[in-house]
Formats: sequence, structure tokens, C-alpha cells
Amino acid sequence: MYKAVGSRLVAVMRRSLDKAEDFARRHKVDRFYSSVEDLLQDPQVNAVYIASPVGVHVEHALAAAKAGKPTLLEKPIARCEEEAMTIVKAFEAAKVPLWVAYYRRAHPTWVKLRSMLEQEELGEIRWVEYSLDCEISDDVADFVASNGAAPLPWRLDPQMSGGGLAMDVGVHAMDLLSYLLGNVEVTSTRVSQSAAYKFTPVEDYVLCNLSCTGYQSEAIPGIARWDFAQPKGRGKREMLRIVGTNKIVEAKPLASDGLRIFSHRADGTVAVQNVALPPSEHVHQNLIQSCVNELLGQNETRTGPGLLALPRCPSTGQTGLAATRVLDQALMPHYGGDRSAERWSQSQAK
Repeated sequence: MYKAVGSRLVAVMRRSLDKAEDFARRHKVDRFYSSVEDLLQDPQVNAVYIASPVGVHVEHALAAAKAGKPTLLEKPIARCEEEAMTIVKAFEAAKVPLWVAYYRRAHPTWVKLRSMLEQEELGEIRWVEYSLDCEISDDVADFVASNGAAPLPWRLDPQMSGGGLAMDVGVHAMDLLSYLLGNVEVTSTRVSQSAAYKFTPVEDYVLCNLSCTGYQSEAIPGIARWDFAQPKGRGKREMLRIVGTNKIVEAKPLASDGLRIFSHRADGTVAVQNVALPPSEHVHQNLIQSCVNELLGQNETRTGPGLLALPRCPSTGQTGLAATRVLDQALMPHYGGDRSAERWSQSQAK
């Protein structure tokens, strides 16, 4: 945040005052707090970044909206579409900007691919597919090895996260598809839990059939799949593939390390082009700078390799709401068809 031109980090807040003080000292921040209310009452704070667990996003975001503070909210925006809608409506009613931290919308790789799509370089889009296979994470393995006796990691607690790792990680791909290809809808879904995730309340495998509309006259069919229970040693394998009549593009959204473009010639040969764009010093830097630009009304702020001049933030409350809506559709079967705000409030009451 302190790399953005035209802004300063002036205060931080953590529930533990000691930890807040330690963070402030290490990052040379003037003030620190242990309550959201105290932070929001600081007259020097005129915009906030909320990076708390998803389960308290509604509480913290509504407080920021009421205080009139423009807010960058960590993704996903909330545990479910209904909660996300509550947040978005609060900021709209307060006439206060709300942005969501899907930084790929301001990343050079994906800005380039969107430009290619807008210029129809790929031709008519016929198919899109995304897959992510991850070996089981250490926190899950340790929890299962304890037969469920160890503390449940917050990312595996739907009360705090809204779902399993598909909610935490998978939402990036859904938002990116929306950014590139328009409105995304889940037409069918399969959600399951393997033995590797026993004792946890969340899913580890999600398979969705998709329909993307708005980019071209015909809906674009596709598929998305996440598997977070691969055996140890398999690492992480990810691929996004967009198939057009002129070109095919492959890329890795989580890595965001470039594009691989395939052009098939009439003689049966294939030309392959690798496009690697310089990243900014920090992956969030362009997105945060776009928020600052929007508040200050400035257009040109390039200061180094990989930096873009974006006058407005491309990741808004409405686009964040759309990503959460798609994840609700994808995960619904595992939660008995109920991913309402009432479900979470009832669980919290217990």
C-alpha cells in the first residue's frame, strides 16, 4: 500500500493490540488500534483496506460504509451472495466507493488478454476450461491426522470462510472468467468430499459446467474444476484454456506469469507465441493504485515496470458480488441447497 503514488498508510488495526503495535513498528506506521470503531474514528484515515476473515466482512464493511470510508475489501466479498448484496447496497446507499481485491483485473497479463479478446484476435470463442489440482495442504493433513481433535483451520470452517478452498482460491478463476468473457453462470455442478478431508465440514472437489454470456452473441460453454485433495508430492497444476476459431490461449491465473498463444496454420503446423509481460513490484500494486487514482481523479501514475495507468478500479462491489454469486451456485449441493445469510447467522448463534 505504501508503494502507491498519492497515498500513505497511516494506521493499522488488529484484535490484539500487541500484534497491531508490532506490525506498525515493523512497517513504520504511525498509529495502531485494536478495534474497528477506533480506527474508523481516526480523522487521518479516509480510506480502508479490510483483510479480516470472510465471516466478519459484513460487520466490518457495514461499519466502514456507515463511517463514509471508501473501502478495498479482501476477496471473496462475503460468505454468500445474500451477504455480499447487503454490503454492496450499504455502500451504494452511502454513496461511498467499494472495491474488491481481485488484483488480476489490474494485472498486465490479464489486461493484455482482455484487449486481445476485445479486438477479436482469438476469433469466435468456442470453449473455455479451467482446472486446478493441488496436493493436500499441510493444515488439512494435520487436522485429519489428529482425527479432528486439532483446531479447525479457519479456511475449512464455513462459518468463517463460507466454504472450503474453492471459496478461498477458486473464486479467483470465476472472477477472472467474468472479467474476460462476461456474465458467468453455473449450469450444473458436482461437489464432493474425499477421505482426505474427513472430519472437515467442507468440500474438496468441485466440477462445474459453465455458460458465459455477454462477450459475443452466442453463449460460450465451458467447464471449471478444482481438486484440493491430491496426494502429497503432486504439487499444484493449473491451466486456463480459451479456444477461439483463430487462436487458442493458455495461461495460469494463480501464477499470472504470461500467455501461451497457439495459431493453427492451414498446412497443419502450429505457431506458438509466448507473451510474458513485466509484473509490478507487488502483485496488488496496480489494483491499489487504481483505487487511489479513482479517489484523486488522476489518470497517469506509471512509475516503474509492470505498472499501468488505470483511472478507475476495475474490481468493484458489483463485480465482487457476481463472483460470489457464481461460487454460491457451484457449492450449493454440499450445503443442502442453503447458502443464505440466515444459515450463517444461525450457525453463529450455535
